[in-house]
Formats: sequence, structure tokens, C-alpha cells
Amino acid sequence: MRRVIWRCNGKYAVKGEKGCESNHIDDRVIYQAFIDAFNAVVENREYRWINDVEYAYGNNGRCIALLHVVICEESWEETSRTTGKTTSNSTRYVWISGKEITKTNVETRCLKIGRYRWKIENNFLVMKHQGYQYEHCFSYDWNAMVGFHHLMQIGRFINVLLAHSELLDKKVTMLGINGLLAFIFKVCTADVLDLKRIASIVNDTRYQWRLVS
Repeated sequence: MRRVIWRCNGKYAVKGEKGCESNHIDDRVIYQAFIDAFNAVVENREYRWINDVEYAYGNNGRCIALLHVVICEESWEETSRTTGKTTSNSTRYVWISGKEITKTNVETRCLKIGRYRWKIENNFLVMKHQGYQYEHCFSYDWNAMVGFHHLMQIGRFINVLLAHSELLDKKVTMLGINGLLAFIFKVCTADVLDLKRIASIVNDTRYQWRLVS
């Protein structure tokens, strides 16, 4: 069985001189580290739920619906990339489901369905209430509204990158704002990648894939 070894890219940057002192690792170490990190996140979530809660609606509460409520308490530690300080955080999520909650489906319904839908809705709320004027009707033409929607998503995407990514600082300094926007467009359309060269490397057994920070 072929064994893949990973090492620091600067370990032998200068021929004849040993650079980085970090040890080699193989796929088994990376796989176990991923499993440990995933388990740590899962262990810091606590679910509580109740099924068949009666909800009355309509005239004089004549209509009855059975709802299922689940609460997720989550805690985690976060280390700042700038200060190196580690802080403990916690949050609480509450969902209402139309399907019964069980031990086997609670995590899937909360993480893969509930939180994913929240992320989508949160983006729309930001665009509605934080200066994007997304609620304003700029046109009554359907095609124009669709185009405005897509342009709004692109603008929001770029603003999020600029607001949260420290790695873009050097790109802005080097390219300027207009150059950065052109670079982001090329990245999104894969124009900065040499697809033929990548395909040839993938199919060439002489090369190994390595993680480089």
C-alpha cells in the first residue's frame, strides 16, 4: 500500500541546509486529527427536544397542529489569529419542526437543515436592513429584478470577503480596489487556474499532493 508523507514546504528550501524542524506526518495522522477535531465539536453540543406540542390557530383556535421543538446548546473555543488569545464562546439555537424529533435524526435536522436555512435567511436580513436597500423595488420588469438580485448577491459576497479576510490586505495593497475586484472575478470563473496543467498533474503518478501553509 502506498504511503503518502506530508512535510513543511520550507524544510529543505535551501539545498544542503535543514530549515523547518517539524516532523513528517502521514495520512493516518491527518485523518485522526480530523476525527478528533470533529468529535470535539460534536461533544460540545447538547440537544433537548419535546414532541407533539399542540398549537391552536384559526377562528377561536379551532385548528390544531402538532409541532416538535428542539433546543441546541453549543460551546466552543476560538483563538484569535492576530492576538493568539483563546476565548470560550457559547450559543443557543431553537427550532420548530413539522416532523417528530428522535435521537437518530436530531443532529441532521438541526445542523444540515435548520442552520443551513438560517444562513440563507441571515444573508437576506443583512441586505434588507444594513444599507443594501434590498426591500426597495427598483424595477417592475422581472428580468431587471432577477439581474438586480444576482448583482446584489455578488456585491454582498465581495463585501463579506473584504470585511472578514485579513489575507486580502496584501492583495488590496498590491492590486488596488479595482484590481482586487478583477482578481475575484477571475477566481470565481477559474480563469486564474491552468486546468490542463492541473489535470496532467493529477493523472501523473510522479507527483504527490501536499498541504502547504
